[in-house]
Amino acid sequence: MATQTLQNHQKIFESVFPSAKLKDLVPTPAITPQIGFSAAGQSFGGFSTPATPIRGDGGLQSGEYPEQVVWERSWHTATSFLLLPEYAIRAGDNNSALDDLELKLAAQSKETTEAIRYVLSPTSRETASRLGKPENDLYEWYSNQVRRHFSVYTRPLVLQILQSDLDPFNMLDGIGNILEMALNFYSLPYEKSVLPELSPHDAPWFHARFIRDIRAVVRHGLPIEKIFTVLAHVFTNHGSVILSMQTEKIEETATPQGHNRKSSDVDTLMVSDEAQPISFKSNFRECSELNPSNLTVSEPEESESISTSRSMLLTLLQRLQATGLGGGQAQKTFASVLHDLMTQFVQWSYGGAYEGGVDAVQHLRYWIENVFARFVVQVLDILRVSDDPLKQGTSSVVGLEDVRKWQDMAVSRLGVLRVDELFDIIVDWDRSRKGVDDLKHFVTSPATRTYLTTRFVGALSTRLLHSGASTIEILQLYISIIKAFRELDPKGVLLDRVARPVRKYLRERDDTVMVVVRGLMTDVSEGGNESPTRDVLTELAVELNERNIDTRADDEGDLDWNNMEWVPDPVDAAPDYKKSKASDVIGTLISLFESKDTFIKELQVQLAERLLRKSFDFDHEVGVIEHLKLRFGDSNLQACEVMLRDVLDSRRVDNVIRHDQSMDNPQDPQNETQMHAKILSRLFWPIMQEITFTVPPPVAALQARYSTGYEALKQSRKLTWIHSCGYVSMDLEFEDRVFSESVPMWQAAVIYQFDSSDDPSQPSPTKSILDISTAINMAAHYVRSACLFWLSKHVLHSPSLDHYAVLERLPTATSPSSPTRLSPSRAPPIASTAAAEQAAAAAAAEAASQAKIEQMDTYRQFVLAMLTNQGQMPLPTIATMLGWVVQGGFPYSNEELKGFLNRLVAEGVVEMGSGGTYKIAK
Repeated sequence: MATQTLQNHQKIFESVFPSAKLKDLVPTPAITPQIGFSAAGQSFGGFSTPATPIRGDGGLQSGEYPEQVVWERSWHTATSFLLLPEYAIRAGDNNSALDDLELKLAAQSKETTEAIRYVLSPTSRETASRLGKPENDLYEWYSNQVRRHFSVYTRPLVLQILQSDLDPFNMLDGIGNILEMALNFYSLPYEKSVLPELSPHDAPWFHARFIRDIRAVVRHGLPIEKIFTVLAHVFTNHGSVILSMQTEKIEETATPQGHNRKSSDVDTLMVSDEAQPISFKSNFRECSELNPSNLTVSEPEESESISTSRSMLLTLLQRLQATGLGGGQAQKTFASVLHDLMTQFVQWSYGGAYEGGVDAVQHLRYWIENVFARFVVQVLDILRVSDDPLKQGTSSVVGLEDVRKWQDMAVSRLGVLRVDELFDIIVDWDRSRKGVDDLKHFVTSPATRTYLTTRFVGALSTRLLHSGASTIEILQLYISIIKAFRELDPKGVLLDRVARPVRKYLRERDDTVMVVVRGLMTDVSEGGNESPTRDVLTELAVELNERNIDTRADDEGDLDWNNMEWVPDPVDAAPDYKKSKASDVIGTLISLFESKDTFIKELQVQLAERLLRKSFDFDHEVGVIEHLKLRFGDSNLQACEVMLRDVLDSRRVDNVIRHDQSMDNPQDPQNETQMHAKILSRLFWPIMQEITFTVPPPVAALQARYSTGYEALKQSRKLTWIHSCGYVSMDLEFEDRVFSESVPMWQAAVIYQFDSSDDPSQPSPTKSILDISTAINMAAHYVRSACLFWLSKHVLHSPSLDHYAVLERLPTATSPSSPTRLSPSRAPPIASTAAAEQAAAAAAAEAASQAKIEQMDTYRQFVLAMLTNQGQMPLPTIATMLGWVVQGGFPYSNEELKGFLNRLVAEGVVEMGSGGTYKIAK
C-alpha cells in the first residue's frame, strides 16, 4: 500500500516537473557562426567557415573567428565524444560494454583531440568570461555525467543484490564486481582522452581527484550502513576461521637468528642457530607444550581451510577498497568485529580450562602476536583511510606497541572470564589453581580489584548464602576462598572484602560452631578409624595435621621497627581493614566467634561425646587439645584437660576394679558380658542428656559388682551411673546372619526386649511401643526413635502401626546354610529402608525436641520466681531477665520460651494476662 502511494505521488510530481533523462542532457549544440561581409565575387548573406580555426597552442589562426565561437564549437565536440552511453554495466555481459567503449576511444579523431586540448588549455579556461564558472569546466561536466549514470543505472543493480537472499560473502562479492566494472567504465574515457591532454604536473592531481570523487559517489549513493552490516558478517564468519577458533593444530618452526620475519610480523626475538619446532594449538585445552620465549617463529603452516578463507577475504577487501567501500568506515567495522572475536576466542579457548602444562596468559599472548596481529596487519594494509593514491604509503599501520596493547586487552578479557568463573574455580580448588594464577594478571589496579570483589560477592549471595546450602557446604567453600584469595592477594585485602558477608552469614547459623569443632575433632590421619564423610568438615582435620602454628606473636604490628619486610596497606584497603595475624584456615574460622566461650563450650561437648564413645587410644584428642592450647591458652582449656585426665585415669582404675572383682576372667559364666566404665569428674564435664530407663538385668548385675569394687578402692566415694551416655558393642544373631553394631545403651535396652535366647523354640515376640515403654520405664518417643533406628538397620520390621517384631530373615536374601556376618553397610536393602530412615530421623528430631523441653524445665523455678516477685510480665522482659540471671546467658530463643510458657499455662501454673503478658495463676 505504501509503495503504491509513493508511485502515485511520483507520477503527479513528474506530470508537473518532468524528470530529466540522461539522453536529454546532450552536449551544447553547434552555434550559428557570425555572419561577416560578402567578399568580392561572393553572394550576399553567405557563410564562411574556416577549415581549421584552432592552432596547436590554443590560439587562433589568421582569418580566425572570435574566441567564444571557437570555444563553443570545441566544447560541443569534446562533450559529444565523452558522453556516456545510455545503458547499464552488468557483471555478466562479458565486458562487452567496455570493449565497445574502447573501440570508440580508439577511433578518436584529430579534431576531437584538438577540441579536448583546447577546452582543457589554461589559456582558454582562464578567460574573463569563463573564469570560475563550473559550467565551463570539462572535469565538472564529466563528473556530473558519472553521477547521473551511476544513480540511474548502477545503483539499482546494487540495491537489487542487497535485497536478494544471497549469503553475506556472495552478496558483497557481487556488489564489488558491479562497482569494479562501473568504475572502470567511468574511468576509461577520462584516462584515455582527458588525462593525456593535461600537463605532466597536473595529470596526477586530476587523476587522484577523479578517483576520490568517484569513490565519494559510491559511498554517498548507496545504503552504506546496510553494506557495512553485511561486511561485519563476512568479517565474523571468515575471521573466526582465520583466527584459528577451531581445534586445529598449527605447526610452527623457529628460524635461526639471521632470518628475518615477513612484513606482517611485529617483533623479532633472539634464537639459537638450530630451528626448534613449537607445537601450538589455538584451543588451550589441547595445547600441552609452548615455550616461545627464546624463539623467532616463522609464519605457521596453515590448514587449507584457513588459507582459503584468508585468500577469499583479502581479495574481497581489495575489491571493496578499490571501489570506495573501504577506508575508515570499513576499519571501524573491522575493529568492532575484532572486539567481539577476541572475546569469543577467550571464552571458546579458555572457558573452564584450568589445568594443563601451559600458562594461559602466555598462550594468549602468543596467539595475539602470531595469529591475531598477522590478520590485522593484512587487513589494515588493504583498508587505507586516504583515497589519494599519492598519500598511501607502504609502511605497516601496526607497530609493536599496538600488539602489546592488544595483548593487554586480551589478558583483560581473560581476567573478566576468570572473574565470572571464580565461584566454580573456588569450588574446584585446588585443581583450579591455574585459574587464580590467570587472575593475578588482571587484578593490577583498584578498579579491577573492585570489579572482582563485587562480582564474586554477588555470586556468593546468589549461589551460596541461602537456606538451601548446608553449613558444611558453606564452610567448605569458605576454606577454599581463604586459600585461593591468599594465593591471589597475600596482603588479604581482597579476602577481607569477600569474606565479610560469608562471616556474617555463618555467625547467624546456630550450628556453625558445632560443625567447626566436629571437623577439628575428626581423626582422618593414616591409621585413624574415621573416614571422611560429607557430614563432617574433614578439611579442618587435614589442615590441623598439615600445618604448624607460628607461635611468634606479632603484637606490635606496624610498630615493629625491626620488621624489614614491612609494607604499607594497599591503597584500596577498607578504613577498618586489619590484616589477620592468623595465617591459617583454622585461626580464621575460630575468629568467626566474637567470644571464645562459645567455641570452648562446644569443644567441651564434642570432646565429651568422643571420649565417651571411644574405649581406648585418645592420642588424637590429646593432640587437638594441645594444638588449641596454643591459641586459647592453658587456663581456657582447663576443663578439657580434666576430661582427658579422667578418661586416662579411668583406664587404670578400670583395670584394677575388673581384676579385683574377677571381671576379666573369661572362664567365669558371669563374665559373658564385658563392661568397662569411665569415671568422670562431674563439675568439669558438660551437662549430659538424661534419658531415664531400666538397664537389662545382666548389665545391672555388672554395674553392682563394679560399684562394689570402686567403693572398696575409693573410700567414701560412690558411683552414679549415667546410662544414657553409655555405648554397647553387640552381636545380634539371626537365622541367616549376624549383625554387629555399636549403639547407645538406651537403643540397646530397647532391642534387648526382643531377645528370645532363653527359649529359641519360641517365635520372636511382637511388641508395641507402649509395652516396651512400660517394661523399661522409658519415654515413648525415645522407644519409637530406637525402634525406627533398628527398623532402618533391617533388624526389626513393623507388622502394624507402632508394633515391631524381629526380622529373622531378609526378604531379598537367599537362605544360607550357615549364618553370615553382615555389617550394616553390607546388609541387603529392603523396600522400606528409605521410609524407615526418614521415620528414624523424624523420631530422633522428636526425641531431641522433647529433650530440649525437659532441659528447659530446669528454668521453671526462675520463671515462677520472677512472676511471683515482679508481677505480670511480657515475653521479651522475661527473656531479658533470664539472660541476666542465667550464667552464660539464656540459651533458648523467644519462640522456644513462648512454647515453654504456654505449657505452664496448660498446666494451670501460669495464666495469660491482657496484652500478651504472663502472671502466676490464682
